[in-house]
Amino acid sequence: MKRLAILLALLALVGFYVAAQELVYYEGEIRVYERGNNQLFELQDSIDGYVTFGYELDTHYVVRTFGGASAEILLPNGHLLKLDEDTEVELASVVAHGAESGSDVVSVAAGRVRSVVASLTGTGRRFQVNTPSAVGGVRGTDFLTEVLEGSETIAVLEGVVDFANSAGEHIQLAANQFANALGSTFAPETAANIAEQFYGRLNELSDRALQARQTLISALPPTDQETPDQNGEEPGDGTGDQGEEPAPEAPTTTDAVVVENVGGDTEGGEGESGVGIEGPSEPGPLDNFMAGLTEALGFEIGTVTLGGETYSKVIAQPTFQLGRLRMGLYLPIIYTGNLFDPSLWYHPAGNNEWSFGFDQDWSGEPLVAVGDVLTDLALKIRFIEWGDMRDPFFLKVGNLDTLTLGHGLLMNNYANDTDFPTVRRVGLNLGIDFGRFGFEALTNDVARPQILGTRLYARPFGGFPLAVGVSGVVDLGPARDLPSEVDGTPAFEVERATDPIFTNMAVDLDLPVMERDLATLILYGDAGVMVPYLRNAAGGLTAGMQWDVLTGPGGNDLRNYGIASGLMGHVSILDYRLEFQNFHGVFRPAFYDSNYDRIRGEKVRETIAYLQNPADPAYDHQTIGIYGEAGVNIADLVRIDAGYLWPWTRDPDTDRIVMGDNDELGVSLWIQDGLLPYGITAGASYHRTHFVPTLLGEGGFENASLFDEYTVLEGRIVYPVAPIMDIVASVSTQILRDENGDIQYEMRGGELRPVWGPVISIETVLGGFGE
Repeated sequence: MKRLAILLALLALVGFYVAAQELVYYEGEIRVYERGNNQLFELQDSIDGYVTFGYELDTHYVVRTFGGASAEILLPNGHLLKLDEDTEVELASVVAHGAESGSDVVSVAAGRVRSVVASLTGTGRRFQVNTPSAVGGVRGTDFLTEVLEGSETIAVLEGVVDFANSAGEHIQLAANQFANALGSTFAPETAANIAEQFYGRLNELSDRALQARQTLISALPPTDQETPDQNGEEPGDGTGDQGEEPAPEAPTTTDAVVVENVGGDTEGGEGESGVGIEGPSEPGPLDNFMAGLTEALGFEIGTVTLGGETYSKVIAQPTFQLGRLRMGLYLPIIYTGNLFDPSLWYHPAGNNEWSFGFDQDWSGEPLVAVGDVLTDLALKIRFIEWGDMRDPFFLKVGNLDTLTLGHGLLMNNYANDTDFPTVRRVGLNLGIDFGRFGFEALTNDVARPQILGTRLYARPFGGFPLAVGVSGVVDLGPARDLPSEVDGTPAFEVERATDPIFTNMAVDLDLPVMERDLATLILYGDAGVMVPYLRNAAGGLTAGMQWDVLTGPGGNDLRNYGIASGLMGHVSILDYRLEFQNFHGVFRPAFYDSNYDRIRGEKVRETIAYLQNPADPAYDHQTIGIYGEAGVNIADLVRIDAGYLWPWTRDPDTDRIVMGDNDELGVSLWIQDGLLPYGITAGASYHRTHFVPTLLGEGGFENASLFDEYTVLEGRIVYPVAPIMDIVASVSTQILRDENGDIQYEMRGGELRPVWGPVISIETVLGGFGE
């Protein structure tokens, strides 16, 4: 019961923080900033992929649209803003959902903004739009604010706006009226049709924004005033007394099903034709409570396969944002049989993650008990993020699938969550740039660190941006996943007895030629080595640093090194990287990559074999490779990434130049909401080393599979069956582990190889598919 109480307390705490956030929906290029000390600090942009449907804003956040972009911002009490292209707004003040009083204040610095204001009747809340020299105060209404050179105009579609200029003059604008605060006269003017004259494409509001708005409005506490109509207006507002034609009907905000749309217009504004609406019954208090709870907590209900055994699961994955800090939690109950029997819950690597030290001996081993508490708390973190790589400060904690140190010669796109949730780790990636110097640091798991890395760099030439860096990465226990026996037969005796440490070191140069929002170009060069350290002597090997790996027999030639040089950056929506590589022996560029945790035992076996027989001609070869990767984000609907390493080497037997067997392929395609019918999103990613040899069945890979331990596969289809419910089908590959978390091995192709298997699941996700 104590564990259940702790879980409920965590959920309640999360619910408190996410209750008053705002959401932004967009298309095209937009950027989000935070204002501090009268300066703007860029947080995210649509190119980096972090600004998506449901991106959470905060007070004093600034949203800018560029080119042909537009954005919709939903405030907690149902007020909806739509921004036109080349527009800048700031959320100067935001009232929490359901608050009894307070003012939502939106400052428009430039451009055009449509405001659809929910009813304020019976509350102490107010809504206000500021321009550089004027103020517009409103009740429930729909109006447009336009700030252009020489013009600060408000145009009212429905309702009433109190408009005040810098001289303190006040006028009342009713439906189909507008006024310019900078005009020669400050007085209401009449338009035959406000929507046609001023709104343009702002006349159209997205279905997703309207549905989310209705959910918020439905969850507001009732007032003692007349019930607002379905458009969020007060009875009698917006009718006007001028005798003009009635204003076009504002878009409905009830949940709706579009039966037909002959004219091709999106829902909302003027020109809707052939649109049939089916309105569901009014949601009751329980419906509203469940909708709010599931939206806040992101529940998953379904099954999951872990270590070859199928479990049921109930998981909450809430995400929220505080200022620049984004955070997501992972609160799982994975069980067999009885949900309410903690003894039947899944224990990752044998650890009862919901014990929080209650199963430890506090009197006899207090440090172990404290460690258990910290470990269990750390496992509840899915991610914590602040900034991005190459920002003056960035921090990432939790499930990390793109850990890169420097330019990636030692570590590139390392993933500590390859076998999540079978293996759960809380990684850390931290970087601080002080201008003339800086550093990066990382670990794969803050609770039980095994992989540690750091990079120190300096810009010694004043205003010239050339940076010089040194990097180091160590794996403290690469052999510790290896079993001591397989099918009752001793295995990996020398590898386990020597208990090696991988030590990787590199130097690098970094020259930013251009770093702009639209395009960046960075030239770089790296050189590195890998020197193992053996804790113990065994198998004819001595303990200590194995410096001999850097020279061949006789100490005359350089071995086991890597060199890489290239360029990387982005142009508009395209990210790119092109790199020339030259490496020798058992050194591999991107030694720590997305698949490393699965094949680290294979790297141990290869390294020990080399140390025992360095004169073997198989290790005396040089590989030259060209690595290229590119990614493109198309209208925030499709994200495509692809990369390939094309290696060439000298055959030790024939002395001919041949294609190497250590090529790498990585491809991914992710389709966002808005492209496929019925709101379906889908995607897949595939990364594999030794791709072409496996495909052709040669070079020692005759019996290999395209889906084995050298493969990282993920595929997913999400079908939204209801506004708060998704059906998610997913497939992946997984390395099987025993109850202690050790990788299982089997005899395959005459050698011991990790046991792998497919994972296929279908689950129900309440609250929408999360991070």
